[in-house]
Amino acid sequence: MDEYKGLKVGDYVRWREMDPYNDLGTPMIEKQGLVVSFRALDEFARPFIYVNVLENKSGRIMPVLVHKLEKLETN
Repeated sequence: MDEYKGLKVGDYVRWREMDPYNDLGTPMIEKQGLVVSFRALDEFARPFIYVNVLENKSGRIMPVLVHKLEKLETN
């Protein structure tokens, strides 16, 4: 699978995650990265689609649920 719900491998995306260690009152972190691949897990009654994203700051590949991602426009 190289494309799902308008996202393709190589797209630049962003998503937000909870930050339990932030004491400043904003518990969300915005992250950005590149879509590397798609992965479907069919462990339950319906499949879950994960997107492996190469995160900018850490350089790690992170699995993110596809519904959390927002495609960013680039030049």
